Amino acid sequence: MADNDIYNSMGKYERFKQEIRVYLQPPEKSRKYQIKNPVNMKHFQRLLLKLDARDGSYVRRLRLVHTLLMICHYVEKDLSKITREDIDELMLHAHQHNKSTKSKQCFIRDIKFLWKFLFSEKDEQG
Repeated sequence: MADNDIYNSMGKYERFKQEIRVYLQPPEKSRKYQIKNPVNMKHFQRLLLKLDARDGSYVRRLRLVHTLLMICHYVEKDLSKITREDIDELMLHAHQHNKSTKSKQCFIRDIKFLWKFLFSEKDEQG
């Protein structure tokens, strides 16, 4: 079982899980992103289920969930149907948002992980 840290990452993660429907509404003063396509909520549900099953750290879970939230804000299509042009546009926004080289590398690593995690290709055994 992953432990809570001094920053209460476990509490933040649990609060995000319970309030995820709020992100379908336009952003208010306290938040920046919105899930613009309600179909993408199913990807959040799958991600949260898989992250809980893996039992990784809450800091990592929060970072992956917020990366997916940023992706859903900039890409208005269903994530399973996006094209290379949509990914290029997403990377443009990500490079404007992430200023340092390290944060850009982390975003690229996280997006690759998310795509592998959510949209993995099935082998002959399913």
